[in-house]
Amino acid sequence: MKKLLFCLVLAASIMFSGCGGKGVTTKIDPPVNPPVVTKRAWSGTIAVREFGDFNAQGDGLYFLGYNKPVQTLATKADEADITWSPNGQYLAIRKFISATTFSNPAIINLQGQEISNGTKNLQYNSGLLAWTPDSTNMVYGVYMNGIYALSTTGVERLVMTSWSATYDHNIFFDNDYMYWVHHEYGGSCTLYRVTMAQFNAGFNCADAEKIVDFTTADHDASVYFVPLADHTLIMSYSAKISLVDPVAKIITDLKPKFNYDFDHIRLSPNKQYLAVNTYDGIKILKVSDFSLVKTINLDFEDSIAWSPDSDAIVSVNDDYSSSSTIVSISWLSDGKIETVTTIKHSAASKRTAYGDIFCSVGWTR
Repeated sequence: MKKLLFCLVLAASIMFSGCGGKGVTTKIDPPVNPPVVTKRAWSGTIAVREFGDFNAQGDGLYFLGYNKPVQTLATKADEADITWSPNGQYLAIRKFISATTFSNPAIINLQGQEISNGTKNLQYNSGLLAWTPDSTNMVYGVYMNGIYALSTTGVERLVMTSWSATYDHNIFFDNDYMYWVHHEYGGSCTLYRVTMAQFNAGFNCADAEKIVDFTTADHDASVYFVPLADHTLIMSYSAKISLVDPVAKIITDLKPKFNYDFDHIRLSPNKQYLAVNTYDGIKILKVSDFSLVKTINLDFEDSIAWSPDSDAIVSVNDDYSSSSTIVSISWLSDGKIETVTTIKHSAASKRTAYGDIFCSVGWTR
């Protein structure tokens, strides 16, 4: 009887111990984020970036799709705006490296994978990250160095060398030209442009066409541009807004038509409307005469972007009370606003001295 009892105990011990006495390992799948479902269906991919502090370890980068779980990317970004390529296949970011080396350029595909990485420090690169019209290169300025292009195939090349101890950035393209701002210390600025043929070949500063001179508060101020028809441009910085005619080389003040404080402006993909982020809601204006079409009652969101079909605006904002980033879609057809999802700030995210988490958003087809 004792032998039988011993055998039963021994058998049970072997059965529950597994090989090597480490016990049976039960695989538990990690929890999956619930699918993003709103009352109204939408298409494409929304990218959200939220960043709190350079002393953090970078912060969250997320992809959202209708009826899909929120995808948290392995790549960490810094506080710069994120920009989808014109063909909607690639996302340009400033990849967070460390609190001392800051960030480098990187390109991410629709699957959330890094496909191209640059080596230049983009600590002082201001404004939106730029894409060439054919979506083959993201383009950026490097402090006291020059303008570089990083291809989707991983090639980083010098496009132009800065000609003095200064900064060339705030880069953008239309179909025919690359534009950028040359900043000097003290805030003196000059807008230049070169043809796409010059950009592709590489060029010297002396060969660029000078457009206009203007002044900002400091040498690394962010200047944003919206290219309109016939190469005319809307230029905004430090709550100032102007219309630039590159042919006549004239700047016209548009502030009387924008009689409210605003953060940034986005042109709709169909080029008919402007979305203006203000303290008194998101203003939708006609491009033709800057008349007000409607106001979306969301006060000063951190970032806004158009839907690919120009029928909706996605916006993000930091909710201090819940330590979360709230993502909303506003439908222009009927003015309805829906919360898409609420993303809890990651553990690495640290609030700044002002208690903010800086968010950026982009929407691609």
